[in-house]
Amino acid sequence: MAIKDIKSLSERFAYKASTATSSIKSITHKISKPQRFRSYKYHISEVTYAHLSPLPDLLQNDLKLVFCGFNPGIKSAELGHRFAHRSNCFWPLLYQSGIVPDPLTFEDDISMPERYNIGFTELVMRPTKGVEEIPTQELKTNVPRLLDTINKYRPKVLCLVGRGIWDAIARTMKIDNKNFKWGLQEQSVFKCKLFVVPSTSGLVRIKHEDKLETWRDLKKLIDKETGTS
Repeated sequence: MAIKDIKSLSERFAYKASTATSSIKSITHKISKPQRFRSYKYHISEVTYAHLSPLPDLLQNDLKLVFCGFNPGIKSAELGHRFAHRSNCFWPLLYQSGIVPDPLTFEDDISMPERYNIGFTELVMRPTKGVEEIPTQELKTNVPRLLDTINKYRPKVLCLVGRGIWDAIARTMKIDNKNFKWGLQEQSVFKCKLFVVPSTSGLVRIKHEDKLETWRDLKKLIDKETGTS
């Protein structure tokens, strides 16, 4: 074999070895690069908010309406009242829809069962900054508790404030809600009418007018169930 042929063969092997080494380095770099996990997959420990007290249920037998929130926010837990954050539109919607005849604030929640025959509860009792901080298993565990509570007090209408609550219930109870629409739900595991409105949090990007339309439908259902329509 000629010297130049040996040299050419040697160069080819050197090129292949160099290419293989570069590929291995590239693969190793990709594997060793740390993975980034989205914030919603990170669940805050109960210890973080251990200094905040849960809000007690405001319930009594045979109420015309019970509102169920996801869980208390930080501001609500600090003040001891529901839907207390200034950006939350729950209380304006309650009045604007005609469900109550007077403008109210979060400080009125305690008197609601006696004054207006309206009660309150939550899917998860402990406070967090956001619902994404509640593990899926904790949601699942709380569904039977909510079911027992509502079926014990037997309100005429249960209104879930936020679709996420209904999604958690449907997953746990194996209910198909793929064709979900706001308003009265045809499928229900509760011994009362089940109604779902959008979350009233200021972070939810649904127009106020659209929320109000759903709340007015809730008012019509309440009137029908109580015989005041």
